[in-house]
Amino acid sequence: MPVCAEVQPGAQSDAVTSNAVNRTEYPFRRESPILVSVAGWAQGRSWITPGMLLARGNLARQMLLPDMINFTDPNLDPGPQIRKVNNRILRGMSVTAATSEENPGTGMADDRAMANVLADKEDFNTRYGSLNGWREAVRKVRPTLRVPAQFSLSSLVLSAQPKTTTEVVDLMLSRFLSVPLADKSRLALIDFLDNELGTADLQQASTYMEEPLRLLTHLIMSTPEYQLA
Repeated sequence: MPVCAEVQPGAQSDAVTSNAVNRTEYPFRRESPILVSVAGWAQGRSWITPGMLLARGNLARQMLLPDMINFTDPNLDPGPQIRKVNNRILRGMSVTAATSEENPGTGMADDRAMANVLADKEDFNTRYGSLNGWREAVRKVRPTLRVPAQFSLSSLVLSAQPKTTTEVVDLMLSRFLSVPLADKSRLALIDFLDNELGTADLQQASTYMEEPLRLLTHLIMSTPEYQLA
């Protein structure tokens, strides 16, 4: 499992995913569904559910180290139905044939709901209208950039002049947490950063520490203690 990977719904998850940090006890072992209600916040600690804790950790991951290769902008993803119509038209099919639910060349319709069957008898071709709507949207919608948050944790750390990874972890904990972290979790974070940098001497790692520091920050932001900050 990749270090600090995003947690998918229903998947088991530890607070941190390196071998070192996996030894840390974590109170929430499985994600619960996040229920949205018009009732709003029920006061007290009701907002900090297992599902919400994992969702907040995933958001931190997306901000610090987003997947820039596999990301698809949801504002520019029309879905399979629009893609199918578009591909049929690009292959030279007529609008009527391209927007029909019948399989090309067979005259047989796919299994579909009655609403889709009745759609073939519409005065206005809604499928072609949706395709044109998406074409206009793609021309006008500004793409969502998928880049890491634009700040330098390396500069922040180096300005404090720490000499070891232990001092770095303590610096980051003091910056991001308002309540103490358990000693066992703190030692696990130090072990994690040592493994990521390949050394406990910060001077040796000064030129390549940015990504390990972002991974460390993600782990800190995924702890229950961070939610109380």
